[in-house]
Amino acid sequence: MGTKQKFGVGVLIATTRTDAAGNLLAVPIPYRLGIMQDVSTDFSFEGKTLYGANQLPVDRGRGKAKLAFTAKTADINVAALAALHFGVAPSVGVKQAVLDFAAPIPATPFQIVITPPASGTFLADLGVMDTNGNNFTRVASAPVTGQYTVAAGTYTFAAADTGKAMLISYEYSAATGGIVVPMTNQLMGYSPSFSAILFNDSKGSKLTVKLTNCQSDKLSVPFKNEDFVVADFGWEALDDGTGSAGYWCQT
Repeated sequence: MGTKQKFGVGVLIATTRTDAAGNLLAVPIPYRLGIMQDVSTDFSFEGKTLYGANQLPVDRGRGKAKLAFTAKTADINVAALAALHFGVAPSVGVKQAVLDFAAPIPATPFQIVITPPASGTFLADLGVMDTNGNNFTRVASAPVTGQYTVAAGTYTFAAADTGKAMLISYEYSAATGGIVVPMTNQLMGYSPSFSAILFNDSKGSKLTVKLTNCQSDKLSVPFKNEDFVVADFGWEALDDGTGSAGYWCQT
């Protein structure tokens, strides 16, 4: 068929097979991982060599194999990564942080009452500072200047700090507006599985790699200064129970 060059990262679509407990899903869901940066395929085999009296081996036997893959995607699809890596379904809702909510400390009773977005519920204090960058210290009761207390989203300050412009950070939850992925403590030995298909169409040639039974062993989401967040998603292909791990096809 001749040499057929390839260019670009192609398209990667992964379809769920089983959940975190290894149960087959009644409705498999395909996820197309977007803004792909690269996909790496690594087909490796262990080998055992047979030597006689001379330096070079006289035979070699192929042993265990490993089909490992990694993909980098800049489209952080939480639902897809949750299903493929953790094997769990996200719930509707929001658990988020609000950073540096700005408000002045009013006169008596020297309190700032937090009203989370989307009629949400205050969950936790994440710290307080003034607009000059001075961190305030949380105390149990009776705050003096530079201190505060918080209960159910109500921040109380000292009378001496009246009028200061404050920056309050906190965590909240809401019933709508996003999805939440639970990171539950699963029993060892189980792993969610999915199928994956990698398709590249370039320079008049099409290349398809289909993996029928995959399990993810790596997911990292590095945050960098002055750079985009690119998730690193890794998985390994296994026998699908029929003696096959998938196929390659080129046209």
